[in-house]
Amino acid sequence: MPFSKVKKNNIISYFSKFYCKFQQALNKSRIFDNFLFECLKEIWYLITLGFSMALLSFSIDFTMAQFLKGRSLSYEKLAGYVTGQYGVWIGYVILLLIVPAILSHYLSPYSIGSGIPEIKTILQGSKMDEIFTISTLISKSVGLILVAGSGIPVGREGPFIHIACILAMKLYSLFYKKNFQEQDKKNEYLISACAVGVACCFSSPIGGVLYSIEVTSTYFPVRNYWRGFFCAISGALFYKLLDILFYGKEILTIYFKSKFLYNILLGPQELAIFVSIGVICGLSGSVFIFVYKYYILFIKSDRSISRFLMENWWLYTLLVAFIISSASFPGGLGKYYISEMTQSELIKHMFYNMSFSQGPVSHYSYSNHESGVLKMAEDNNNDYFRLLTLIVYQFISIILIITLPIPNGLFIPVFIIGAAIGKMCGNLVNLVFVDIQNQYPNPQMLNGIYAMIGAASMSGSVTRTISTSVIVFELTGQMTHLLPTMISVLVANAVAHCLIPSIYDVIIMTKKLPFLPDLMTHSKRIRDKSVSEIMRRACDMQCVELCFTHSDLKNLLEKVNFEEIPIVDDKNKFTFLGTVKRSVLENLLGMSPKEWCPNSQNLLFKPNEDRLVITGNRATNLDRKISRIVERIDFEELIKKNKMISSIQILPNVTLIKVHELFSVLKIDNLYVTSLGKLLGMISYKDMIDQMI
Repeated sequence: MPFSKVKKNNIISYFSKFYCKFQQALNKSRIFDNFLFECLKEIWYLITLGFSMALLSFSIDFTMAQFLKGRSLSYEKLAGYVTGQYGVWIGYVILLLIVPAILSHYLSPYSIGSGIPEIKTILQGSKMDEIFTISTLISKSVGLILVAGSGIPVGREGPFIHIACILAMKLYSLFYKKNFQEQDKKNEYLISACAVGVACCFSSPIGGVLYSIEVTSTYFPVRNYWRGFFCAISGALFYKLLDILFYGKEILTIYFKSKFLYNILLGPQELAIFVSIGVICGLSGSVFIFVYKYYILFIKSDRSISRFLMENWWLYTLLVAFIISSASFPGGLGKYYISEMTQSELIKHMFYNMSFSQGPVSHYSYSNHESGVLKMAEDNNNDYFRLLTLIVYQFISIILIITLPIPNGLFIPVFIIGAAIGKMCGNLVNLVFVDIQNQYPNPQMLNGIYAMIGAASMSGSVTRTISTSVIVFELTGQMTHLLPTMISVLVANAVAHCLIPSIYDVIIMTKKLPFLPDLMTHSKRIRDKSVSEIMRRACDMQCVELCFTHSDLKNLLEKVNFEEIPIVDDKNKFTFLGTVKRSVLENLLGMSPKEWCPNSQNLLFKPNEDRLVITGNRATNLDRKISRIVERIDFEELIKKNKMISSIQILPNVTLIKVHELFSVLKIDNLYVTSLGKLLGMISYKDMIDQMI
């Protein structure tokens, strides 16, 4: 071979290899560019979500504060006229509660309640897209402003979480138009939205992330962790910047500044006291959930009462508003627990290291008139009576409020109940233990510590979360008493867990939402059941066969309402081929035969049918030979075009523990029971719920 020819071949091979490597590098750079673009797009989405929620929550808080000031000013202008003050106080509450009830009834019924039970149900696999509408957002936001602005005991964390989730879904539809139908991707951002909702409510990004995980997620994927923190910190930062812009506050302003002692030594007595507070708060939280549960069940069990309340929802709202506002009137029962103070001001006073009567309450109150805050210290009633009155009022009021058809939450009222319980325990400690009194120059300075521990324990026992301790640390700006607070919260959770489910699980049960309960609370006999004992048998199921015609498919879709339909070869062998979405089959029916059956076979049916045709008074027997052409759908072609969806198959001897875990982790609708490729049956998400109820 000539030398020039060899050299020419080497040059060509060299350039061909160089071109291949260049093409591979170019493909890798495109992959890297796409990956970088998706990451930047996701970060921008989370920042936009945090900013949008911060702006909306700041607007809600600002407007709510104006309503609260309006209530206080209107009350002060009628000083000396008790009847006029009572009328203004009652009318203000009734007006601001009836308007949200009207909005919820006519604009969006899904804005009723806190929204956390519905979000928790969605994150476990159910589909409830109707709670993410714009009408729900408007009704929830306006309703929350009016309800919280009326001054009644109501929380904001639940509605804030719901509002954040609606914003997340609307932004998701703008950022990810092509992937809007992917439920798994949307669920990942819903958890981030829950975190930013709590962060904007309490300015607590760390506690917000942990609280959102504990409350809404049964199984939490770790890959979502950074999204929750990033979104929560963005929301809290933007909220602080808005505070600086409008109020000139410092960027590190703490909601409830406290001056707790940091040199307390934890002895055996103090540890026993903290455990006791946890036990008391756990029992109190269980009683709260128990009373709410059976109050709702009593209303729903009596058909006459249930029908009356459904038809006269406005009358029930008026009645509850009248009862709560009358009980909080400052000239009556309200003077014993400073009903003129907002909930935030009341928590500040609880965390102050003084007794309930001796605290500098005038600094936190909007009004200083004679019958209000300043006169409280002159009354002869002691702290125990005041705190007990506050606990009873908050306890009864919040149970009535969360049954109203309005946006509402319960975290802050329960938080206040726990703070009052802790304050009472602090007073008892100062009264009983003399050595503690001798240890500190002012024994009353321990009341704020006990109030903080009680607040975290009570709210943790009701919501069944541990992150309330972290929220408390971020609210007060102190982590000095981390250990005693965590001990008390853990004890309260353990006590409540042994007695009754969390308040959100009870609401899910009373609303009959499609939620999969915890299997470990059931008996071992149910947990050890095999799936073959409760599954739907294949012979009783409606399946698509390969030999189906156009009319067969139409009849099947009229009988079946499942979103996912299995395909088998025929009903004699039941060889499982996969599943197909109902929407795909419906699209097939709307196509022409050439589109859905390019290689179809024409089947000619010539049955003999004897029909009786009546014409006037005469009857004639006609023996017709009817011929009709039916196009057989080529499902094999459908399978080749990847129109089938993946399905999870399990063996018939799998226990319900494994089935429960698959439904909880994978968020799927159906599990198919097969053996050696043969379809034996199916168990759906709803079947599993029915089995456990």
